[in-house]
Amino acid sequence: MEWFYDPKFWDNYAPIIFDDKRLSEISFVADSLTHLAGFNMYGDSKKSGPRLSSSPKVLDLCCGYGRFSLELAQRGFSVTGVDINKNYLKRAKKEAADEKLEIEYINSDARNFSRPDFFNLIINIYVSFLKFFEYHFHLLL
Repeated sequence: MEWFYDPKFWDNYAPIIFDDKRLSEISFVADSLTHLAGFNMYGDSKKSGPRLSSSPKVLDLCCGYGRFSLELAQRGFSVTGVDINKNYLKRAKKEAADEKLEIEYINSDARNFSRPDFFNLIINIYVSFLKFFEYHFHLLL
């Protein structure tokens, strides 16, 4: 079994990747992402271009506890979160239910998940699989 399939690894790693500093950055990062992507969900055409008429579809790869999925769903985005760790997804689903947010969470290896031509934005905050993204970015270039 490869190391990243081991749930014990992720449970032990969680305090590092879900620390208070990173949790405090969620709103700022979400603002930055939506601005960089040119999505204006807030009606201010000077900041991010014209207001969108529908909810952009966002894929949050390696979503962990779903902290960015929750933030973006609260802002009106249609969000799908994918993670390999069932424990993380269980917590993410509970938090989405507590907030009464509809977020699709999928237990999958990010390298195998595919839904072509579906998402307007794909995020992978703190780059969980650098080699995976290097490969895909080379394909895009």
